[in-house]
Amino acid sequence: MAATCGTDLRGIRDRALLLLGFATGLRRSELVAIEVEHVAFDDDGAVLHIPRSKTDSYARGRRLRVRPGPDPAACPIASLRAWLVAAPTSSGPLFRSVSRSGKVGQGALHPRAVERLVKRKAGLLGLNPNVSAHSLRSGFATEAATRGVSEMTIASALGHATLDMARRYVRCLPTDAG
Repeated sequence: MAATCGTDLRGIRDRALLLLGFATGLRRSELVAIEVEHVAFDDDGAVLHIPRSKTDSYARGRRLRVRPGPDPAACPIASLRAWLVAAPTSSGPLFRSVSRSGKVGQGALHPRAVERLVKRKAGLLGLNPNVSAHSLRSGFATEAATRGVSEMTIASALGHATLDMARRYVRCLPTDAG
């Protein structure tokens, strides 16, 4: 999906949003709630502060490590840096609207905008029309499971207290049966 994003301001934002969503497994509401000041880059990539989530009723927040990917064209860190350079701001919402004229808005994207983005990009690729922003989250879990990441680690990354809930996100793993 990231490969379908253009090189204009909206395309740079969309690439960063898609790659960060897939690399972290965050909910769409969590993605759009990230503020610029919640992002800290270091030699190992970046650390995101997620101030609250659906399963964090006390708003304790959590920190999430994001590592760079091996392919610069699909690297969440490189795409995030590119977005911050293209739409420089030192505070406030990380992911903002971009007008048709290329002006960056002040407010955060709405979670439904993430949903529409994923559906639009999936459509360009001829993917199942039932794909949704939630597919980034389940894609993260499925990819992690495919790579042999433990269920406990996947559950923790998704912010789930139980393995049963995390297992619901893992889709269609290949089997040895043939």
